[in-house]
Amino acid sequence: MYINIIYCSNKCKYKSSQSITFLQTLFIILVLKMKLMYCILVVLLLAFNEAQQVDYVKRAEDALLLWNSHRAQTYKRIINVRDRVISGARIIYKVDLQDTVCLASKVVFPSYYDMVRSCPLMQGSRVQRCALYYDMGDIRTTKVNCESDEEEDSAPQIGMTGGT
Repeated sequence: MYINIIYCSNKCKYKSSQSITFLQTLFIILVLKMKLMYCILVVLLLAFNEAQQVDYVKRAEDALLLWNSHRAQTYKRIINVRDRVISGARIIYKVDLQDTVCLASKVVFPSYYDMVRSCPLMQGSRVQRCALYYDMGDIRTTKVNCESDEEEDSAPQIGMTGGT
């Protein structure tokens, strides 16, 4: 149809300049639709990513609560989830933890949210950079490894020795 309009003689109902304008209009509409679809796709991907992050933060909180409940020390609270890494069957969360005033041996909480509501942070406790991890998607296997002051202090200092 478009080819006939473009190449028809003077007897055509549409002039060639009108045909080009019509085709340009169709092209512009097509481009705008493609841009709209692209924007919708970006919004959906961002929403999916946000939902996934909320889900893995919740999973880290549940794992930490379970780990806390099996120790006789103070509950630790997640200050920040910096990253999540999946290494084989192990899921590793890089988190910042801080001590609360509640002892795990004295009180048990049904949810992480209840623990956060009931246990304020311990004044003067420092934020620890930790790795919280569990295997095979089972939070009952949760372990936490934190950087300690001793490891940071005993780290060898590389200096100028002047030797050969």
